[in-house]
Amino acid sequence: MQRLSLGLLLLVLGCHAPPAPSSSSGEPEATLPDGGLEATYPFFGRMKTADPADQEFRESGDFMLARCGCNCWRVLVSQDDGSVRAQFLVHFSWQEHEASAAKVHVLGEDNGTTLSGIVDQNTGLTEGRMLIGPYAMVFAAGRSEEPADKVKTCVMCHVGEAPPWPLPSHHPQYEADPPTCLRCHPVD
Repeated sequence: MQRLSLGLLLLVLGCHAPPAPSSSSGEPEATLPDGGLEATYPFFGRMKTADPADQEFRESGDFMLARCGCNCWRVLVSQDDGSVRAQFLVHFSWQEHEASAAKVHVLGEDNGTTLSGIVDQNTGLTEGRMLIGPYAMVFAAGRSEEPADKVKTCVMCHVGEAPPWPLPSHHPQYEADPPTCLRCHPVD
């Protein structure tokens, strides 16, 4: 039964999700240098989960793509019902023959989680698809250019009840007003 459910989710995902990035031209892909995207502002949006009963996607949770203080990029997803809350590293690439890296592939894979999507650096939009365990999802998010949102991303991952990437025990206690993370960590 579990295998049938997973098969249905994969079928639904394949039929309704945005196309995955691929190299149809046969051109090699290049990885972006450390730091990832040109603009370092975070992307906030929503995800939808496939419902195997009617093969429709239903809005189901929050999606965030953000640059971490360690100069890497991570995705944080959180289902509204609490059933999934995960974070993982992603990387970016583009086709070498493209004159600019306006549309960049975003890819991530970690412990049964797979993400594949496109970031349009000109419009500040990203969309794609994910598999997290048995859940097939699509996501769409927009870039926020509010400086305060860079701090918000740190708080979402590191602070609060059961954060996905808790602060180490030796880390100073977080204070919200003003955010203490800015005392030690530059948020550019």
